[in-house]
Amino acid sequence: MSSESTMSFDGSTDDETDRSPILAPAPILFAATFLIGVLFDRRKPIEIVPRPANTAIGGLAFVVGTSLFAGAIRTMGAAGTGPSHEDEPPTLVTEDSFAYSRNPIYLGNCLQYLGLAALYNSAWPVVVLAPLLAYFDRVIEREESSLASEFGEEFDRYRESVPRWI
Repeated sequence: MSSESTMSFDGSTDDETDRSPILAPAPILFAATFLIGVLFDRRKPIEIVPRPANTAIGGLAFVVGTSLFAGAIRTMGAAGTGPSHEDEPPTLVTEDSFAYSRNPIYLGNCLQYLGLAALYNSAWPVVVLAPLLAYFDRVIEREESSLASEFGEEFDRYRESVPRWI
């Protein structure tokens, strides 16, 4: 074990934790979290946006999020890479939506999620989103650490010039 590693309660080191797989693909985690919010809403509904504004706001956020998500997937595919966490990317993608956000896929998923929350008109999905975003913050840190190792100064320059979310 290196001097920088620490032992956790389960016996794994920080280094082992950093290489652990994600729990599930992001869209599945967002869907499961949303369903938890819906369950809370069934017990105690709390509207998030006055009707009928919820339809316009939710619809717009969902369409923008879907466009951002699909565009980012398309850009990654054109660069010969994908959103998989299984392998090292062959290239650092910095074009299109990646020029404005280092994580346009997660951002797109968040906008879709918030759009659905507005369409469903419930505050509960938004409330339960916070722990998921904290989890994704850790996932992103691991991804960025890997990208920094793989692409060095090129990634450092990219990280300095493009925000993590928006």
